[in-house]
Amino acid sequence: INESGIFRQTGSSSEVTALVELFNSGESNHENFKLANKNIYSVCDTLKLYFRSLPEPLLGFDLYQPAVELMRGSGMKTSR
Repeated sequence: INESGIFRQTGSSSEVTALVELFNSGESNHENFKLANKNIYSVCDTLKLYFRSLPEPLLGFDLYQPAVELMRGSGMKTSR
């Protein structure tokens, strides 16, 4: 991937909707996905939507604060 800011830029809303519908359909034929032909920003937006829909954060609530502290110690900006 040679694109910068793939999780900051927004993808095509129609393409994201189509990808979500495809994933939710339970399609098992990987040929129908052809993610290489999709806009990288749309693919990343779809992934972000999936992570946001999880009932619990990927790392869990217990690891949130330690992760924030780790980012602060590394010089990364945090939104909180």
